[in-house]
Order: sequence, then C-alpha cells, then structure tokens
Amino acid sequence: MTKQEYESKPAGLIFVMLICLFFATGVTARESAMPTWQPLTVVATAYCPCERCCGAYADGVTAIGRDAFTPGVAVDRSVIPLKSHVNIPGYGTVMADDVGGAIRERRIDVRFSSHQAALEWGRKTLTIYVKARSTD
Repeated sequence: MTKQEYESKPAGLIFVMLICLFFATGVTARESAMPTWQPLTVVATAYCPCERCCGAYADGVTAIGRDAFTPGVAVDRSVIPLKSHVNIPGYGTVMADDVGGAIRERRIDVRFSSHQAALEWGRKTLTIYVKARSTD
C-alpha cells in the first residue's frame, strides 16, 4: 500500500483491517498465555476418604476444602500445583485437590469413593497430563 493509498483510506477501515490481521493468526493474546497440557510420568496409587486410607485426616474434606467423596487426586504441590487439572488415563480429568504424607515427587494418589475401588486400582506407572491453573 502506498502512502497516498494509505492516506486515502478512512481510519476506521484501517483499524478493522488491523483487527482482522490480528485474528487471522488464529491465536489471541489470551489464548497464547493459556497453559497447555504437559505430560508427566508418575507412579499412581489410589485411596478413598476412609479411616484406613486417611487415618486422622479422614474428615471428608480435601486439602483445598472440597468434598473428599468426589473424584480427585492427591499430589506433591511442588510438582503439580493444587487446583491444576490432571488427565489420568483410565480415570479421567480431575482437579489436584489434595496432598498426602506419602505423596512425594512424581507420585500421585487417585481418589475413589470406596475402599474396594481404591484397592482394585492398585499401583501403576503411567503418563498423565497436567494443565496448571491460571494465576490470574
């Protein structure tokens, strides 16, 4: 576009052209700042909110105050921040909402509502996907 062509265009049209160019990339500034799913290989065990699994902490409430009878996962908060979304193959996508004394480094504890279901899960090494919570 020459200077003469540019000066002959109304300012509103140029603004619209710039906006269209910005969105033509398919990624907005907010989307580019959003976290992505990060793979992480972990050892996954399971627990339920019963006294056998949780001992004195069997109060039915997770570390962040959620109902411990809903699906969730206990994590080492230095590896997976609390409130992150975690996709666990064979279990689903849940929130990292609890911690545990034996949960260190790349170990997670998947929560089930029954003790039997937790026992059936067993111990697995698998790759999970983590999307850390937004800080805004």
